[in-house]
Amino acid sequence: MLVPWGQSYTLALKHLPYRILPFFTFMRSLVVLKYLLFYGLIGIAHFAPGQPAGVESADSMLANYEGQLHSYFNKYLVDDYEKRSGKAWNRDYSNPDALLSSVAPNRERWRKVLNPPVLPKSGPLKSRPHPTAGVDASWIELPMGLITAQALLAFPEGATSSNPAPLVIVVHGMRGTPESVFQPGIYHSCAKSLLEAGFAVLALMNLSVRETRNNIDQ
Repeated sequence: MLVPWGQSYTLALKHLPYRILPFFTFMRSLVVLKYLLFYGLIGIAHFAPGQPAGVESADSMLANYEGQLHSYFNKYLVDDYEKRSGKAWNRDYSNPDALLSSVAPNRERWRKVLNPPVLPKSGPLKSRPHPTAGVDASWIELPMGLITAQALLAFPEGATSSNPAPLVIVVHGMRGTPESVFQPGIYHSCAKSLLEAGFAVLALMNLSVRETRNNIDQ
């Protein structure tokens, strides 16, 4: 005679030795516990939100940190610059010689902080015409041992050896070139604006590809 599974399991247990019964009861409890845990975890995974409540996402944390750094450096480098530089430099603008004399001590202190390497000239300066964005510029190269310094040099109209112009050094950024600072775009032709204001421009060549630059920085 066939009996339901539950009843047959109970009848079988009745005929087992007394010492074996606790073991089977324990095993049956483990099976029930296993299914409870399994379906419980499925339910938690199904109904749990993607981000725990009150926990900030990684993108949000980075954006918040970027905002903090931007605020800090804007305050330190821009808002507080006049007060800080006044104590450090004590500039005297009464005449050019007085200005150079007033900033000489701090320039020397700054040189020691940077501790630039000594790169003596090891060959003659080379120059060739390199017109850029309508500007009569020159490409110059100066050997310094294993390194050759390269830049784009342009003078304002009317500048001569007897009528020199003050020089502004311009450094391009990532994905840029010395020519970029003379062109419209992210640099807004800033080098051309400097020329129009009477300044000579020396646009240095710099590593502009992130991977190459990071490799040298290492």
